This record gives sequence, structure tokens and C-alpha cells, in this order.
Amino acid sequence: MQGSRNQDDLLAALARHRAHATTVSGTQPARQIVIERAEAAPLAITVQLLPSARRHASGAVAALFINTQKLVATQDLQMLRDAYGLTPAELLLVTGLMNGGSLKAVAGRQGTSYETVRTHLRRVFEKTGTNRQAALVSFVHSLR
Repeated sequence: MQGSRNQDDLLAALARHRAHATTVSGTQPARQIVIERAEAAPLAITVQLLPSARRHASGAVAALFINTQKLVATQDLQMLRDAYGLTPAELLLVTGLMNGGSLKAVAGRQGTSYETVRTHLRRVFEKTGTNRQAALVSFVHSLR
């Protein structure tokens, strides 16, 4: 029964994100989808359409790559706070981004407005010398 529920959750999540595909290589749309789970680490699912020449005999048209993301705890990033002078709110923001959260999700968890979180993000960019969320996450990963 649990497998059926997980499959239904996965299909529902894929349906919600289907319209937002972006191109990562060639002309085939791909998208990474992060599915939050209540009592487990989020799932990162990358959907990659298969070129017609590489389609499987089964008729498969896409490949799914599913990874469990290891959650980053705020205390794991204390060195970042110490080295770059991040405030507690900025550190919570970075933790949320490292765990695959969006700015809106981080704002919701912190009980603050989206605009306040954007302000924190701009300050983090200034302090760390980054200018994009992906660059920030990559930079923090390189420090760990």
C-alpha cells in the first residue's frame, strides 16, 4: 500500500512541474524537481527526455534520476557564519537553500515575507562574493 501512495505522490509532483521544463543540454527539456517529504529527506528527481534515436524498446520516452538529498543542518554551516559574518537569519536562509528550498519556502518556514528573505539573500551575496543562488550553493558545498 505504501508503494502505491509513493507512486501517486511522485506522479502528482511530476504533473505539477511538467510545464516548467528547462533545457540543460541539446534540445531535450529536463527539469530537476525537489519533492519535500514530512519525515524524510527531500527527493531530487531529474527528468530527461530521451532522443527518439535512443528510446528503449519498451517505448520509454524519458529517464528519471532520483536522489535522496542529505539535509544540511544550520550547525553544519557555523563556519560560514564565523568566516563571513552571517546573521542568524542569513544562516537560516543559506541552510534552506542548501536543502533545496526556494525563497518562498524559506520565507514560509521562517515566518517572514518573501521580500525580507530576498533582502537577506542580497546581503549573503555581498558577504560571500556570489551573485546567484546556484553559485552560492556551489560555493558553500566547496567549503564543506
